[in-house]
Order: sequence, then structure tokens, then C-alpha cells
Amino acid sequence: MANSSAGSEKSRSTRAYSRKNYVYKFRDFLLKTYPDILQSCSDDNQVHVSSNDNGVLLDVAGGKGTLSWLLNNCDNVNSVVADPRICKFDRLGKSVLYLKQNPDVASDRTREGKPTYQPLATLVVDGFFDHINDDSSNDGCSISSDFKKPQHLRLLVDNQLVHAMQRQGTDKANTKNSTTSPSSWCEYFDDASRRAREAMPLGYRELEDDNQGGALDEAGEVLRTLQSVKLVVGFHPDQATEACIDLAMCLGVPFCIVPCCVFPSEFPNRRVKSNGERVNRYRSLIQYLKEKVPWCMRVAELEFSSDTAKNIVLYSLPEDMMCKEIVDQLP
Repeated sequence: MANSSAGSEKSRSTRAYSRKNYVYKFRDFLLKTYPDILQSCSDDNQVHVSSNDNGVLLDVAGGKGTLSWLLNNCDNVNSVVADPRICKFDRLGKSVLYLKQNPDVASDRTREGKPTYQPLATLVVDGFFDHINDDSSNDGCSISSDFKKPQHLRLLVDNQLVHAMQRQGTDKANTKNSTTSPSSWCEYFDDASRRAREAMPLGYRELEDDNQGGALDEAGEVLRTLQSVKLVVGFHPDQATEACIDLAMCLGVPFCIVPCCVFPSEFPNRRVKSNGERVNRYRSLIQYLKEKVPWCMRVAELEFSSDTAKNIVLYSLPEDMMCKEIVDQLP
């Protein structure tokens, strides 16, 4: 009976540090690795990038938007979600308000390894949300307007987006200062928006009214946003994993991704260059991606509590983008 209880406690502790909590480790890695880039993406007024010279961080396949929400609200980084899925941020705001109103609970949830561990509680206790109004009369149903809602590009980050951006390369300077968009981009954007709306990555069609992100839905604004990207990141970005690297190369900016699923049936032609092996396992996916841009590929590991969690980080730094080989690869 004692062993069974111990096993149950270990299981609960492992579940407490669930997949949704791993993104906090990725945020820490970004803050330590890219301080200058994130500073260049800071945006005190959270105004649209089309109206200023600030850069943005592109959070590919950000799902419900946890990473971008944290970067915007804790670190003042203008992180934009690129994902066909609906963004849902209010749950995070509600959690912050609850923890601020219940400091004893917040303190208890900062203890890593306990079943109740919650990384968000640590940020609350450390004062990252001191600027948020936590009026005790708040019934938990309304969310403070002090929270920033990240902007949302409802697009699939795929080869079609990369090719569309490559076509805009020669007109980049003119486009950023123009209020109109090239016809080729508008055609792409109309089709891409339709495909994103029709995509059902969760297996069902989401309600448009549920989107809690700041939707960017005008072709010129989306193009200028993408041309302002300073860093492409993807935490378990699924089918968009390889496209993250390709888009970063197209834009001439660093990338930082944590690959996860392989999807061999959707990418049957992938082969590891060094041995010709078909990419149908996690190990071969990592090798395949490392071989795409070996002159700038760096590797690190995030400290996850689970031995089975996919924690390898593939990334590049700004100085890597100065390599002649990379310059030759740019469109």
C-alpha cells in the first residue's frame, strides 16, 4: 500500500509539471539567450507595429497564446502569435487575479515538485503583475484591462507563406513605408486566410467569437508585421517546425525552436542528408533539421521534469546571420 501511495504521489507531481508548464522554461531560455533582440521588440504602448519602428517576435504555432501572453505582460515584449487556432488569453488573466487575491495559495503553488506547482504563481509572487489592478470586488468573470492581449496572425506558417515572403523580398523597403500591398501578396493573403479558417487542427471548427487575440486581418498590416520580425520562435510547433527555420532564413533573422512531433505521413520526402534515412522518428527529425543550416545551428536542452518530454532546442544567434553562407542562401 505504501509503494502504491508513493507511486500515486509521483504521478501527480509529474502531471503537475504538465506540458502547458514547459513553455515557462522556454520563456526563460529566450530571455537569457536574446536580451538585445527582446529589448528591440519592447513596446510600452502596445501599438501596432505598422505605426512604429519596433520589431516583433513571431510566436509560431503559439496555440492558445501562453508564450506570447507571458512575454507581453511579464517582459514587455511585443510577441505576435501566428497560428490558425483561436487565441484564448482570459484564463491566464483570471489565474493571475485569483493568485493576487489569494497570496497564501500563490505562495504554496511556487513550490516546484509539488502536485500543486504552478509557474505562473512564481511570477505573481515575484511581482511581475504588481501593475495589474486586483480589486477585491472582482468576481473573477471580468478581466482587468491592464492585461495586454497579443496580436494574432491567423495564418498557417508553411512553405506557401515562405514563398510569398520571398516574392516580397525585393520590395521590402517600399512595402514597409507604403499603405498598399503588392497584388501578389494580397492574393496569397486572401487564400491563406481562407485556409486558416477552414483548418481544424483540434479536430473541430472553433467559434470566431471565442478569439481573444488582437486579430491582424488586413493584408498590408500583416505583411508589414512579418517584415518587422526580429526573431522566429516555435515551442512544439508541429507541422510548422521546418517552416520556422525557412521563414527565419527568408527574413534574415535568428530562429529558436523546440521540435516535437514528426508527422512522417505529411512529409514523406524528408531524408537525413548524412545517411539517407527517412525522417520518421524524433531523433531523425532533429538530425534533419540540424543539417538544413549547419553553419548557424546551435543546440541546447531545456530542463524538463519528464524524461520523455521533447526538450531539445535548435536555435541561431544574430551573429550567425552574418555568415557568408547564410547571406548566399537569402532570396
